Amino acid sequence: RGPWSHRNLLLTTQVAACLLLLAIAGLLFRGASHAVTTDPGFDAKHLFLLRLNSDAAAPTTAGRQAILKETFTRISVLPEVDRVTWAERAPYLGHSIQPFETDEGRWVNGCVKTNVAANYFETLGISLVAGRSFTEQEQETRAPVMVISQSAAHQLWPGKNPLGRRLVSLKQNRDGSKSSFVVIGVVRDARLTLLSQVDKIDLFFPRPLSTDATLLVHTRLPPTVAFQSTFATLRDVNPTLPTQALLMSMEGGPMQLQ
Repeated sequence: RGPWSHRNLLLTTQVAACLLLLAIAGLLFRGASHAVTTDPGFDAKHLFLLRLNSDAAAPTTAGRQAILKETFTRISVLPEVDRVTWAERAPYLGHSIQPFETDEGRWVNGCVKTNVAANYFETLGISLVAGRSFTEQEQETRAPVMVISQSAAHQLWPGKNPLGRRLVSLKQNRDGSKSSFVVIGVVRDARLTLLSQVDKIDLFFPRPLSTDATLLVHTRLPPTVAFQSTFATLRDVNPTLPTQALLMSMEGGPMQLQ
């Protein structure tokens, strides 16, 4: 009886493990299928992200900043690459929510705030529907301007022209003041936080390239075609970088987690 009990227990364990693996495979398949069939509102098919941990390559912030800028410049001229931009957070990999006050005195919660480069919308293929995007000067000087999504315009100023309107951050600056931002552009809605739904209030602010930024690379061909040359570029910048880099296609990485 003892040997048979052990065999039954082993068989039960094996069946349970197989069922668990099948369940996980089913979840992954459904996630992949959902990612393929859902339009995120931007060109995910030709996009990959690059995140660097350059601490080992440079001990100072200035050194890490220089490495990131050189990496950005070199990747930009690769023949497989169309455009490169950056953002504080890549789509589906975290987000920052802050409350703001409209110029009509209304507090609004649930605003998704993202710091981006001047060419962010062009690189991702998110079209402008009104106004303009940021200039490089506004990017480098952290100008008090912003671009908002169509849904944000409807939520914040329903039935009104949002261009020229202002939002005030409820977060105080070090001197006790509050920052005010003017709307200069409106972009088409996109699914940047969750693939399952369009963000209700997306607010974009211009920021210069910093060491905590994620590079977003738009390629001329499928992103995996550019992976080898990207890693070669990283080695040229600093031999330690390839081992300190997170590189994945948008469809093969973040969108699969949705």
